[in-house]
Amino acid sequence: QRETVETLVNSELNWDEVVSLAVRHGVVGQFCKVMGARGWTNVPIVAKEQLKSYRMVQTGSALMQVSELTKIGRLFAEAGISLIPLKGVSLSQCLYQDPCTRSSCDLDLLVKPEDVDKAERIMVQAGYRHALGFHNMSRKQKHHMISTLHDHGYINDARGVHVELHWRSYLWTKEQVAALWDTSTSSTWLDIGLMELATEENILYLADHGAQHGWPCLKWLSDIAMIAENMSEERWHSLISKTQFYDLQRIFCQTVALLEWFYEIEPPTSVKKFLVRDSVVQKHSEYAASMLLASKDEIASRQKRFIGPRQALQIKQLKPLTPLSALLRGIIVAHVDFVEFPLPDYLFWLYIPIRPYFWLRRHYLRR
Repeated sequence: QRETVETLVNSELNWDEVVSLAVRHGVVGQFCKVMGARGWTNVPIVAKEQLKSYRMVQTGSALMQVSELTKIGRLFAEAGISLIPLKGVSLSQCLYQDPCTRSSCDLDLLVKPEDVDKAERIMVQAGYRHALGFHNMSRKQKHHMISTLHDHGYINDARGVHVELHWRSYLWTKEQVAALWDTSTSSTWLDIGLMELATEENILYLADHGAQHGWPCLKWLSDIAMIAENMSEERWHSLISKTQFYDLQRIFCQTVALLEWFYEIEPPTSVKKFLVRDSVVQKHSEYAASMLLASKDEIASRQKRFIGPRQALQIKQLKPLTPLSALLRGIIVAHVDFVEFPLPDYLFWLYIPIRPYFWLRRHYLRR
């Protein structure tokens, strides 16, 4: 879309708004890459310097994450723990041949559920602390968190790096997570052995991640656009065939609609007949588009309204095969409850009847 870019840059733009939007949508690296390739022509000096300043900070953060991924990857490999990097610097390397182009706030790493305890010990060895003190929790608390939730947060205070250690994706079943591992392939990057998601699974994971957050950020859609733009017809059909297994038919169709509207990327004609175009998909696609076009204040206001039962209903519409009980557990149960209300194992059953109070306290009583 080079001609479109040239036309826009040569028109009367509000460059303060352009810079603000590039930052909000997490695409400063991509924007600077495109503007740099054309010599920054007709870009005001102030806007250019602001973008380059953001880009420098982003690059420093990305290089720090690369360093940490290398260290953690080697420690995990020595311990026999398989590791799949999700999104982040590894995806940036895959899409742009540069780990610093795509912005990311943290490292997202996927391990197998049975390796979580071992991974916890290694993270501490690598200089990280669990954000909520997982190592201090009881055996039942740990087991319940692994079976109910989907990740742990770790912080390296000395290096300012955050890591999210996942053992599954939000609301994905054991069978679906096992399929992620079964279809992944070995790869080598930074002289460490990693696992890499298959193209289809990567797109579905990214689409699900964007949908769960309500698509407020263009960066997440651009990731999928970069992969889908040159995808073969055969791969499109393979992708469609996998959506039912992962219960992502509607989310995938929502993603396809957004790709068409924002990037003019369409699936092959032979694939379109398999797409779901019902009223639910249309409604959520239009809502997602409005989120991408909304201001930061509008997004914050909408996200405050979509918590608890309302959020569960929205997800249930997009992922109809998800049991309502799993949705409610995912929304009501939180790490912090075990930290703020530590109970011995013989009183563990008390967590169940007081869960609604925990949820009300987090979302309403503290405001």
